[in-house]
Amino acid sequence: MLTGKCSCGAARLTLADLPVYRMFCHCDTCREAYRTPNYSDFVIVKTSDIKVETSEAIRFKAARRRFALQQGHCSACGDLVISHLTHLPGVKVSNVPTKLLEFAEDRIIPLQHIHYHRRIGDVADDLPKVSGGLRSNIACLRPYLRVALGR
Repeated sequence: MLTGKCSCGAARLTLADLPVYRMFCHCDTCREAYRTPNYSDFVIVKTSDIKVETSEAIRFKAARRRFALQQGHCSACGDLVISHLTHLPGVKVSNVPTKLLEFAEDRIIPLQHIHYHRRIGDVADDLPKVSGGLRSNIACLRPYLRVALGR
């Protein structure tokens, strides 16, 4: 079990298991939602494995360019707490910012950078860097489907 909360503590959640997949996204939508200058850092979780402790503290809205993405922000501090995605009908997975989860940065190894063509600056690490919108979306599909199918 892994717990997380926004910076003010009003929005809290618990994950049933330690996530397996963690990614860095350089797209404008994620950088804006996560309020990060370089890239977003998130884990992928099966939506049904998340227990939101304070659902009244989270307000959801559709991401401006992505109809399948519902972003949940803390009503008090505005932090992104969770994003629900529906890639295929009935297949629901969620992204949770890694920084909200206790000790997650030390326990979950990142898989790759996606939308690297949108980067603000080069990143010096050994992770794969996937550029191009379509290639990035395809690179995400495998981990999302594995999480959704419980593999």
